[in-house]
Amino acid sequence: MRLDTGLSLRIGGWLARAAAAGSTLLTGLVSYWPLNEQSGTRYDAVGDNDLTDNNTVGYAAGKDGNAASFVEANTESLSRPGAQAGSVSLAGVDFTVSCWVKTTQAGAMLVSNWDYGEYPNYGVTTDSGAPAFQYGSYRAGGATATWGAAINDGNWHHVLSWNAESESKVYISVDNGTPVSATTTAVLEVIENEFRLGALGPIQRFEGQLDEVAIWSRVLTVQERADLYAAGAGKFYDGTQFAQDFRSEPWRYAKLDWLYYMATKPRMALGRAH
Repeated sequence: MRLDTGLSLRIGGWLARAAAAGSTLLTGLVSYWPLNEQSGTRYDAVGDNDLTDNNTVGYAAGKDGNAASFVEANTESLSRPGAQAGSVSLAGVDFTVSCWVKTTQAGAMLVSNWDYGEYPNYGVTTDSGAPAFQYGSYRAGGATATWGAAINDGNWHHVLSWNAESESKVYISVDNGTPVSATTTAVLEVIENEFRLGALGPIQRFEGQLDEVAIWSRVLTVQERADLYAAGAGKFYDGTQFAQDFRSEPWRYAKLDWLYYMATKPRMALGRAH
């Protein structure tokens, strides 16, 4: 019976820790796009910022489930008009933008709150293959934080960008690396810009896959950033919490199955005996 009780407690404790690790990531979560749809509207799993499909964005295997797959030559993108993007039109406040990216291309817009030909609130882009967080570009006091290495290697990378208003700094981190920062010099007022994935209007069109795009109305902690990246496996919003996709680590299933079998075998044997 001690074997049964001990292993059962270990299983329960392990599962509780796995769930708790993602619990604080729900705080301040404004929008989350899993991008599992194969075509058409991409739905916001948290807020009401559903994205319109422009020129038939496709799908491919994602970091978790499906990903939105963009073809540059087709001018594909996913967007929400500025008049309807209030909760993701952000400037002058703390906020964080997260996305998983897979591409071999350089020089494209990944996530933007930026009307083409107008002043932007923010944009997550690539520059010669290296991602950058552009905050208030072309506006007095704006800044750009640029990562020091390219990510256009055809592998999945986690790009996290944020504005720390109280520090007057913007940051970018890739794959939970040490953040790179740039200093802003003014409090920027928010502009009612459209929100778009995969392009800046008709330019900076993206070729590749985007997955699990999220926005928070705050700066994530160091621990939360590590939890979100999860040593490369990623944690994803499942409708109730952030959890790891165990499909990327099938050995965990085997381990749990073995523990469950060992924990219940003595009890089942006793039940048959009685």
